Formats: sequence, C-alpha cells, structure tokens
Amino acid sequence: MTGVDERASDLLAEAEAALESVPTPGNASEDELHETFEDGLHETADDASDLLETTDADELLAALGLAELSDGSEPASIPEAIVHGERERVATLRALLTLAKLADSEDESERRQSLSTLQEAVDERTADEPRTETEDGAETDEGAVDDLEGEFRETVRSTLEKFGDDVRGFRDRLETVASDTDDGGDDDGGGDEASEEDDWIPSGADSSRNPTTYSTIAPPPSERPDVRSVTRHSTMPDRNRSSETEN
Repeated sequence: MTGVDERASDLLAEAEAALESVPTPGNASEDELHETFEDGLHETADDASDLLETTDADELLAALGLAELSDGSEPASIPEAIVHGERERVATLRALLTLAKLADSEDESERRQSLSTLQEAVDERTADEPRTETEDGAETDEGAVDDLEGEFRETVRSTLEKFGDDVRGFRDRLETVASDTDDGGDDDGGGDEASEEDDWIPSGADSSRNPTTYSTIAPPPSERPDVRSVTRHSTMPDRNRSSETEN
C-alpha cells in the first residue's frame, strides 16, 4: 500500500467505526447526527479534505488502484476508470470524496444526505457480491459515474481555486508592504531634506523665507550706532590741567 492508499483506508475505517453508533443516517435524530459528526467524524472529515487538497488527482487515482484497468491498460478518462475499475476501489473513492464533503456541510439536511451516501459507500466497500452488468444496472452505474466524476472534478476545482486565492492574497500583501515602504521612505527623505535646509538657513535671513528667524549675534561695536555716538568727556579738573600746562 502507498502512503495515500494507506491513509485513505485508515480514514474510512475511522468513519465506518463512527457510523456504527448511528442506526441509519436517514432515520437518525438531529441530536444523534450532531453527536456522530462532532465526536467521531468532524476531525476525520477534515483529514480527508486535507488529503484530497494535498494530493494530485492522478496520484490519488493511482493510489486507489484506478489508474490501471484489469487488463493492464490505462483508462482514457476518469469515467472509464470508474466504470471499469474494481468495485471496492471505486467505492473507496466515492466514500473518500463524501467524507471530505462532510467537512464543509453546514446544515442538518446536507449533513444527513452526506452521511447516508457515506454509509452506502462504506457498505459497498465491504460487500461480497460483485457488481452486475445488466442494462438496468448499466444505467444505474452510468448515473453513479456521472455523480462520482462530478464530485471528483469539483474537489479538484475547489482545490485549485483555493490555491489561486491564497496566491492572490499573498501577492496583495506583498504589494501593500511595498507600498508602505515607499511611502515611509518618501516621508523620511522629505523630513531629512527639510532638516538640512533649516541647518543651512543663516541667521538674519530674508524674512520672506523665514519671517520668524532673527539674528542672535550682536554686530561689532564699529557697526553699532549707539557706540559710535558716545561723546567722551574729560574727568580731570581745570586747575590740574593748568598746572600740568605750566610745568
């Protein structure tokens, strides 16, 4: 058994054990359905959904034994793989898809239908009688194949869409970070330039550039009118000055 095949078998075994606690999903009460889902199937359904989302479609079919027909040839399409595949393996694929679908079921009606389908698929995996090839059976198989193929393709499509959403979300986050970085760089640069300009503004600059900037450096005495206009008077008495003249 491959890793995928073994994991799928383990998940379906857990689902089968959980379904044993419910008499019949179609006749079970709402409380019984809720208890079965929450206690035994919720985590198992999440694991099945994770398995399908992380496994390539071709790898999944190969792991379940549906990538090769009984005569050794490879099927040309998914419907051919399902129609001519072994009953047990087809039932395993159906049960796995249904189990994964349970992870997204929200209302009681959808959950009840998924549980009924899961019960049928689990029972078919363990049934002894082979699938008949009558005309009625062929018509029934054709309808079942269409449903099964639809579920398979829907699972793959949902996985791709989810991956695309994750990529777009990651790209948007990168663009937001880049935009914030550019804006921050412009703001910081502008602040530095303004600071440098302020550093180069001389004291007493033109008031049209900075009307509130005044010089705080006093001019030299030769340029101060109050100093130049001072008249110096002698403080010596005339008497002394006359004596000094005679001597």
